[in-house]
Amino acid sequence: MNKKGRGGARAGAGRKKKALADKISEGKTDKVTVLPTANLKGIEMPAPKEYLKAPQKNGQENYASYYFYTKTQIPA
Repeated sequence: MNKKGRGGARAGAGRKKKALADKISEGKTDKVTVLPTANLKGIEMPAPKEYLKAPQKNGQENYASYYFYTKTQIPA
């Protein structure tokens, strides 16, 4: 009999789940949703918009364009 109140299931106990690659290679895709991949292409980064330079609603100066376009740019 447990008098300390420490019974019950333990976190991480039990058999580990099978990897998704193993499930697919065995043909067990009934519980696995395989989504089609997207064809992604890179585009040019647009110039900073005016809302990044506009003052904030509380009247303070907005530093978003400074931090976004000078601090994060990789030097050429």
